[in-house]
Amino acid sequence: MPALYDAIGAGYGTTRRADPELADTLASLLALPATGRGLDLACGSGNYTAAMATRGGIWTGLDESATMLAQARQTAVPVNWVRGDAAMLPFADGSFDALLCALAIHHFAALDAPFAQAQRVLRAGGRFVIFTAFAEQMPAYWLGRYFPRMMARSIEKMPARAAVHSALRGAGFSSIEV
Repeated sequence: MPALYDAIGAGYGTTRRADPELADTLASLLALPATGRGLDLACGSGNYTAAMATRGGIWTGLDESATMLAQARQTAVPVNWVRGDAAMLPFADGSFDALLCALAIHHFAALDAPFAQAQRVLRAGGRFVIFTAFAEQMPAYWLGRYFPRMMARSIEKMPARAAVHSALRGAGFSSIEV
């Protein structure tokens, strides 16, 4: 089955940009050494991957969508772009010092395999930073007043906080902060 964004992702990168303040916060949380290796899981068109790469480290962006990766490859920032599945990462154990997953876990069929793979490819002491919303916080979003059906469908796809925590613990992550 083709990746969702192979069907709907044309032009996606032209309408989205990494928020500089958020990128600074993510980079701070990742604490990637200047010569460290970072992986952005489900990187999409690579906005945050490129933003992280400009802040230091050697970055790889992984996505299952060829359409999104084609857009990511348009950036002038040096990044290694890889097509692959977050549930079966094509990297050796302990390959990365930091992992990022921004606005993407709701696209995973299940959280267990991607999180286990993240734990496997992360070096000891490395950080895995997930930027997401939880299903239980979304009903309060202002968009719900204007687009109630769209928000209801989005909430159905978004994992609950407890599910994310459970999957992270199950993958072997012991220090989990929100």
